[in-house]
Parts: sequence; structure tokens; C-alpha cells
Amino acid sequence: MTLGRQTAVLLGLLLLILTALCAWFFRVLFHPLFMELEQGETVNDGTVVSSLLLEQADGLSGAVEDWATWDETWAFMDTRDSGFLDRNLDSEAFRILDIHAVALVDTAGSLVAGLEGPGEDGYPVPLGRDVIDLLSSGVAEVAGSGGVSTGFALAGGRPCVLAIRPILHTAGTGPHNGGLVFVRDLTPVLRRLRQQSAGLVVTIRQSSLPAPGAAPRVSSDADSIRVDIELPVLFGPGLELSMSRSRDTYAAYTKIIRYSTIYLVASGLLFSLVTLALLHKLVVSRLAQLMRRLQGTAGGPEAPDGGAGLDEVGQLEKALGPLLGRLEAATADLRESERRNAALIEAIPDFMVTIDREGIILSVHPGYGNDQVIPPEKTRGMTLEQFDLADITPGEVRRRIARALDTGSVEKFEFGLNIPGSRKIYEVSMVAFGQDVVLAVIRDETQRKHMEDEASRVQRLESLGMLAGGMAHDLNNSLAAILGNIEVAEIEEPGTRRDEAFHRAHEACEAARCTALRLLTFSSGGDPVRRPVELGPLVGDVLMGLLPGSAIVCDSIFEQGLPPIEGDPDMLSQLVGIIVTNSLEAMGSTGVLCIRASACRGTGDSMPAGGNGVLLSISDTGGGIPASCMHRIFEPYFTTKPDSAGLGLSVAYSIVKRHGGSIEVAPSGQGTEMRIWLAACDARPAGGRRTSEGVGLLKGSRVLVMDDDPLVVETVIAMLGSLGLGTGSARSGSEAVQKFAEAARAGRPYDVVFLDLVVPGGMGGLETLSRIRRLDPSVKAVVSSGYSADAALADHKGHGFDSALRKPFSIEELREALSALREDPPASP
Repeated sequence: MTLGRQTAVLLGLLLLILTALCAWFFRVLFHPLFMELEQGETVNDGTVVSSLLLEQADGLSGAVEDWATWDETWAFMDTRDSGFLDRNLDSEAFRILDIHAVALVDTAGSLVAGLEGPGEDGYPVPLGRDVIDLLSSGVAEVAGSGGVSTGFALAGGRPCVLAIRPILHTAGTGPHNGGLVFVRDLTPVLRRLRQQSAGLVVTIRQSSLPAPGAAPRVSSDADSIRVDIELPVLFGPGLELSMSRSRDTYAAYTKIIRYSTIYLVASGLLFSLVTLALLHKLVVSRLAQLMRRLQGTAGGPEAPDGGAGLDEVGQLEKALGPLLGRLEAATADLRESERRNAALIEAIPDFMVTIDREGIILSVHPGYGNDQVIPPEKTRGMTLEQFDLADITPGEVRRRIARALDTGSVEKFEFGLNIPGSRKIYEVSMVAFGQDVVLAVIRDETQRKHMEDEASRVQRLESLGMLAGGMAHDLNNSLAAILGNIEVAEIEEPGTRRDEAFHRAHEACEAARCTALRLLTFSSGGDPVRRPVELGPLVGDVLMGLLPGSAIVCDSIFEQGLPPIEGDPDMLSQLVGIIVTNSLEAMGSTGVLCIRASACRGTGDSMPAGGNGVLLSISDTGGGIPASCMHRIFEPYFTTKPDSAGLGLSVAYSIVKRHGGSIEVAPSGQGTEMRIWLAACDARPAGGRRTSEGVGLLKGSRVLVMDDDPLVVETVIAMLGSLGLGTGSARSGSEAVQKFAEAARAGRPYDVVFLDLVVPGGMGGLETLSRIRRLDPSVKAVVSSGYSADAALADHKGHGFDSALRKPFSIEELREALSALREDPPASP
């Protein structure tokens, strides 16, 4: 049989099999699949509609909750003043609340008052028989008993949703004063659903599901498909959402599949005829010509039968026999050579990549063990932009490729590559490898870099240990001084020695507070609590604590009329102290410390935002900073001193940046000069320390203190008592709101609330203030926190507070915070 006849028979069989498979796919696979898709879409549509109805229930619950905890609703249940209904339940209120009826029930379950939506005249009307019957079915009894419930029901055959809440005070506490019922008619909702989706029929009716909590039930006939979903009810028989639509989509699917089968069979028949014609013209005739040429090339005699009984392929195979023998021998030699070369290349651990001048990857050999990192089959043909490069740009790589091609030099560089789950570091050697092609040998240096980074991390941990040890040493010294002096004061009789012991304990507390502030400043927190600060007195106070007993000569010049700085006094004192201490250590026992301060205006990289600032220059006559270390002095843990943690200047840098300023170091004639630019402000600092008269207008006032730490609460109450203020305490935000409301009802309201910003596991100061402002918008509020990173502490007025205190604070700082309450208008809630 010839090759053409064999092909015709094979194509005929394939066409018959294709027809049978199409019919089988339609009956066995596609028909159940379309049925399942249709049911899934129907259930999904029903779930969406039921979710919409449940959202209606949730919205109604929120509305009835607001009205049930409204003081006017409570007052109405006491007075039965019909003016409450006239003022609040007009036609506009029904429209806004989207309710059909509202009912108020006393604690005995009796209907007190009720209205339905606007009638024909546009005004609310008394409750109709449908709603009254619904209330008498058990709704009124649950509402009167203080129950909380939401569910669906049928009122006179109309589907509706009900929400029941007990009537309480605004604070949401105390015994209930009856119940409030909202009824929303769902008929308009179902009507809109029918209008928005043609052919959709949505109804709510008594449930026909086999049992409560049953899954959605889908049923269908020749024309339509329906899903029934159970809805939550309050009383009586269950309700279900029934949604049906026509089966036009399934009919269309069926028609499309049938037509597709016919078209596929017809296309297969046409393809078979065209294939036979092309096969004869392009293959069979050419095979015959090729066979005759091969027989002449082989030079051997033809078979005795001339190849009779063989088809065209058999005859060609017979002619190719002598040539294939010689070709197989040459191929075996070539494969052996390739095997040796491949083994040699596979043993090399480096990538070998060829790249053209445009940055397109032409070939990749991943090297030993690298094929999992960058699969070669996915890399060929990619451009440099398709790799997630690090430490180098695609443009820079192209420039190096061009340099290697144009100059013939070897280009070496490193780059990083981000791959899913990790980052690799590679070293590249690139040489010209043909016309506009380079060969890049890429070595994985990730392990070596990781080892270097690990060594650096260990060094940083050692520095961190030095920092922790130093801070612990400072804190332990302060605590030892505090504890020892307090015990001495307890033993001593009242007098000078006892007063001196308390004074030393107070100084130790200030030292401990400075140590904690240093830790906060170096951490990710530490936002400045800003206020106008005079730079001259601040620098003078720092020098008074560092220079006494030293032979260092201090030369200070401050410009006349120097504007104040907008900043945190504690942080700025720490900044000046760090730099002055470094200068003193650099000079040793003798030297000259020069401090200059002047106003500066203009723009530039060093100037603070706004252009108006103060330049503070601190220079010394010490040994100076080596030029090789100049660019690293502000790095954490970098130090040239063997006994230092290397954190001083990094803390100073952090303080300046958090104040929006800049700092730089410049070599001076015989030492080092630090230049600091800080923003100036127009406001002047408050006068000297306030006396006890500073809170005169608040004497006799009552202050509510909220803090989760009982020791802090007791201490603050004692400090307030010493200022002549009445106090109350709370351990949480919810307790503070409750006590504030109870004091207001008792006629002894609190004038000031003292709130801790952060209460672990409870309501913090921000939310507590918001709730208290609802009860009394004019109340004064003071925020306190030990976390200086809190934005509410740095910008207390922007968060609704009238004053702020950072823990720990002194009684003088407390007096100043309270004095600010009488000077400023109350913050907005």
C-alpha cells in the first residue's frame, strides 16, 4: 500500500474517532459541567441577595442602637412627653432611617408609643394592625425585658426586618427603661432587585426547607431554576429567601456546543482532504525523487526486486542504509568529544553567560550547582531590565559591555541579584567573545559576603552589649543613690541631714531620667515634645554641670537678640552635653572650649526648613578627628576609643534630625568644630518657674486620674493634693468614663481629666478623651505617657488635649502643665 493510501485510511479513522469523542464529551462532560455551573451561579446569586438582606438587618441594628442609648429616648420613657415623637419622628426621620415603623415598649412589655411611615398626607400615622399583630407575637415582650435581637418576619404578608434594643443611658450602662423596636419594610428592596435583573424573581415566604440551618436548596425544571435560602427569624415559623430565574443561559450553552461539534467535524473532514493533497504533492513525490538520488550516491546495486512491495518510506530507508552507517560512526566520535567537553565545563562552579551589546542574554551555562538558582531555559533571551539587580543599574552594565568590546579589556565588578526568598552577590569578569558579544564569567560570592556580614553583626552585638552594660551601670548607680538616700532620710530626724538626703535622691532620679531619655532618643521613637527654648540659658545649665573643677577655659559668645529654638529642652540639653563631653575628653586636662551662637537666614542643604534658624558652633583645641574617620563618626557603634560603645554622636545626630536640623563636623585650627543648624521660632519661652500661685484659678477643682499603674496613680494624686486639688482615680479608660459620668450625675463633676496615653489591653487616653468629650465638651484634659514616640505627646493639641507631660515628671512640671489649662482655650473634641 502506498503512503498516500495509508494516510487516507488513517485520517478517516481519526475523523470517526473525533466525531465520537465530541458527542461523548458533550453528553458525559459538558452537560453535567454546565448544570453544575448554572447551579453554582444561582446559589451565588442567592447568597449575594441574602447578604444584601443581612446588611439591611445590620444597618437597622446600628440605627436602633443609637436611638436606644439616646438620653432623649430615656427621658421620653420617664415623662411620656409626646413632644419627643413630634420633634424626632417626622417623615424626614423615617426617610433617613429607612424604616417602616417604630415602637417603644415599657418594661412590662406594653406598647407605650408607636408610629408608621408617612401616610397619604405625608405625615407619620399610628401603628397599623399588621405591625400591632407582629408586636403581640412576642416582639413587645422581648423588648420590654431588655432583650437584644434582630431578625426577619412577615407583617401582613409583607417581608420586613426587625431590630430590638433595650433603652439605656448614653453611657450604655445601668438598668434598662423599656425597649425600642425598629421595623424596616423589605418590599422596596425586593422590587429594586427585580428591576435591576430582568427575569429574576425574588420572594420571602414561610420556609419549606427540611430543617432549621439547612444548606441552600436548588431545584430546577425545563424553564427555570430556583434556590431557597433560610433567613434568621425572631418568632414563629421559619422564613426563606426564594430566588428563581429562567434557564436561557443553559439552553444557549447547549446550542453552542452542538454547533461547535458540527463545525469541528466539518473542519476535520476538510482538513483531511487538504492534507492528502498536500502530502502527495509535498512529500510523496519528493521522497521518490530523493530515493533515486540516494541510490545513485551510494553507488551500490539495487535490490533484485527493485524495492517492489515497499512504500515510499521503505524504499527511502533501503537507499539510506549505506550512508547512515558512515554517518553513525562520525556521530559517535563527535558525541564522545562533546561528552568530554561537557564534563569539563560542568566541573566549573561559575556561571558562563554570553551577552550582546544591547544586554540580551544569548546563552547561559549555570555551572556546578547553580541551575536551581537561575534556570538557563528561563534566562535565555531575557534583557537586563528583567532581572532584579541590586547595587548596579542595567545602564551601567551596558557601559561595561561596550568598554570590554571596544577596548578588549577585562571588566570586573560586583552586583546583587534579588531572587524569590533570598539575595545573591556575584563577582563578574567580562571579556569580548565575538562580534558584539561578551563572555561573562560570574562567580557566586554570597557565602563569603554572608560570612563577612555575620562577623560584622557579631561585632555590633558586642557593641550593643557594651551599650546595655553601660546603661545598666548608669541606672544601677542612680538606683543605688536613690535607695541609699531614701533609707538615710527614713533614719534621720527632720532637719538639714534629712533634707540633704532627699535632695541627693532627687538628683539621682534626674540622672536616671536622663539615662532613659538617652535610650529613647537612640531608639526608633523619641519624637521631640516641642516648645520655645532659649539657647543661652540651656547651654549655660549644661556647662554648669560639666565644667566645675575643670581647668578647661570656656569662651561663649551668643548674638544679641538671638531668637528662641523650637525644640525639646531635654533632648537639646542631651545634644549639647554629648558634644561638650566629647570636646572635654579630646582636650584632656587643659584646653579652650569655644561656643558661638548666631541667627542665620537663607536656603541651602544645611539650613532648616523655612530658612530661619540658629547656628550653634562648638569647637575645641583637642587632637581632632582623623580624616579617614570623618565620614563615619555619626555611625552607630563606630568609635576610636577602646572603652566606648560609639553611640554618643549617633544619638546627637538623631536628636538634630528629629528637630528638622542638620549637623556637620569641620576641622578647626587646632582641634574639631561641630556646627549645628536648628529651626528658630517667633514665640518666646514662658517666664521663670511658676510658684504655687500658678494654679490659683484651678484650686478647689476636681481632677480624675486614669493610669493602669497603681503606684503612678497614688503618686499623681498625692502631688495634686499638695497643690490643693480634689482627686479621683481610675485604672482603665472604661472605668474613667463611668466615674466621670457618675460624678456629673451626682452634681460633683470633674474639671480636669489626667489620662495615660497607653493602657495595655485596655482603652487608652485618646479613645477615653473622645468618650468623655461627648459627656462634657468643656472638660480640660492632660495627656501623660512614658513612650516619647507617641505623636499625641509631641502634638497634644492636635489630638484634642490641652496639656502634656512626659513620664517621669516633677511636681513643678505638673504645676506648669496645670497652669497651661487656665491660659489656653479648651481643645476641640
